[in-house]
Amino acid sequence: MEPSMGCRSAGLRSILLIAALILAAVHPSGETASGVELVFDSRASRQASYLVSGHITDALTGWPLYARLDIEGGPSEPLWSDPGSGYYSIWLSEGVTYTFQVQAFLPGYLAQSRTVDPLTGNQVEDFALDADLHTCSAPGYTFAAYGEDFETGDGGYTHAGAQDEWEWGAPITWPGGCTSGSLCWGTDLDGDYENGADYHLLSPVIDLLEVPSGTPLVASWRQAWSLEPGSYDRAFAEVSINGGAYQIMWQSTSDMPQSDWDVFTDTLESAAGGTARLRFSLSSDISSTMAGYYIDQVRIQTACTPPSGGLVVGNVYEAEALEGVSGAWVSSDEGLAGLSVGTPDDPERADGFYTLYASSGQHAITATHPSYHPASGTVNVNGGGRRQGICTWEPAATCW
Repeated sequence: MEPSMGCRSAGLRSILLIAALILAAVHPSGETASGVELVFDSRASRQASYLVSGHITDALTGWPLYARLDIEGGPSEPLWSDPGSGYYSIWLSEGVTYTFQVQAFLPGYLAQSRTVDPLTGNQVEDFALDADLHTCSAPGYTFAAYGEDFETGDGGYTHAGAQDEWEWGAPITWPGGCTSGSLCWGTDLDGDYENGADYHLLSPVIDLLEVPSGTPLVASWRQAWSLEPGSYDRAFAEVSINGGAYQIMWQSTSDMPQSDWDVFTDTLESAAGGTARLRFSLSSDISSTMAGYYIDQVRIQTACTPPSGGLVVGNVYEAEALEGVSGAWVSSDEGLAGLSVGTPDDPERADGFYTLYASSGQHAITATHPSYHPASGTVNVNGGGRRQGICTWEPAATCW
C-alpha cells in the first residue's frame, strides 16, 4: 500500500479466549463479567419493566450463535446476541404481547419466531435455532456422497427423448428463477413444453462405493412443475441403483398439476457401497401444454450433521488504529476459510467480523488481505464432543 493510503507500522495482537469461560461468567443479574451487555431500556414512567434475557444457540450442537432479534412491540432497532456466548438481554414493559423474530447472522440457519405473553416478572427466553439440513451450509455441517447445484456447470447431466427440450440455464418465465442461484435445469427455459413429449434428464452415474454398505442414504432435490390439469401430462423422478431398473421416487398427480419450488426426498437404502443414477422425466399427450418441469439442488447424502469441534469467532483489526478490517481471508490449517465482513446493523460489533469452523484441538489460523501484512496465531478448541463452545481469535492486520 502507498504511504498516502495511511499505512501504519507493523504490529500483531492476538487474543485467545475460550467462550466456555464467557458462558461460565454470567452473573445472576444477567450482566456478563466482562461488562459487555446488550440492553435496551423501554421502561415507561408509569409501567413496570422486566428483564427478558437468554441465549441463542445451535439446536443440535449447543454452539452459541451471533443472531439478530427483532421484537414486535418492543424497540424499533434490532437487538443482537453476543457472538461468544449467544447471550442477549433487554428491558421490556409489562402489559404488552411481544413477538420475537430471531435470525442467525451466519447463513445456513432457519429463522425462529415466538410470541411472548405480557410480562409479570423477569423472564428467560432461550432460542435454539435449527440448521437448514437441506442446504447444509451452516459452518461445520457437512453431508457426504453427492451434491449438485448447477451454478458452475450442467453437472454432466444428459437428456434425450421425443420432443426433448430439457435445457440448463436461467428460466426466462415461470417459475421465476432457480433456488440455489440463477441456474438450473428445465424442460423449456423460455416457454412451454411440446405436445407428444416423452423425454428424460439423466444424472451421471453417481459413485457411492466409498460409502459403507448399510449406511442410510437420502436422495433430495428441489423441483417445480406446471402441467396440464388432470392426468394427461405427467412428470416423474426416478432412480436406478447399481444399474438396475428405474424405480419411481416421485410422480405428479392429477390433484396437483402445479407447484412452485419445494424439496422432495426418498431413501436409497441399498445404494451405499454401489452406484446410483437419477432420471427426471416429462410426458405429454397431444393437446394443451404448460410451463413444464424444473430441477435444482440435487443431492444424495447421509444425515447433515456437524463433526466434533466448534466455532472460532472474532474480528480482524488494523494494528495501530484497531479499526475493523472487512474483506480479510481468515483460514485455518484444516483448509477451512471465510471472509471477515462488516456488521452495519449492529452498533456494538466492530466490522471485520468472521466465523470459522474448527475441529477439536489446536489450530493455526491466518488472516490475509491484499493491503496488509498477514497475521497468524493459534487457537485451541477443547474437548471431544460437539458441544464445544466458541473460541475467539482477533488478529491485528498491518499494512504492506
